[in-house]
Amino acid sequence: MANAKPAILPLSSVRELEFLGYPAPDRYVTVWQGQGNCPFEIRRVFTIHATKNGLIGGQHAHRACTQLLVALSGSCELICKDENGKQISKMLNHPTNGVIIPPSIWGEQHYRSDDCTLMVLCDEYYDPDDYIRDFDGYVRYRRGEG
Repeated sequence: MANAKPAILPLSSVRELEFLGYPAPDRYVTVWQGQGNCPFEIRRVFTIHATKNGLIGGQHAHRACTQLLVALSGSCELICKDENGKQISKMLNHPTNGVIIPPSIWGEQHYRSDDCTLMVLCDEYYDPDDYIRDFDGYVRYRRGEG
């Protein structure tokens, strides 16, 4: 992670992306390409498989990492928040749709179906110091107090 503190971005910087899908009678191919239809160089990819409707994941922000979230199967509602309690909600339920969560935005994943698989593409390698896991600490970070 870089030493300089990244910019604090507004909640409006969370944005939806649509990816070109290639349907066939018995399959569907969707391509994610770093610096192509994914707006950053992909350094890390991971998946989360939630086996039960109603589970909540995420509940953190990043100082430097930008993430692109895509539901490969099932449904997942993304809730993004700022320090003032404002929030936006985006539903992911098809692999041709994704949501970019930039650094400094609090993100939660609310799994809305059984057997939801979420894929996350990141522009940074894993760094535990990049995470802000406590909402009160996140508020202080956004306000420049921590």
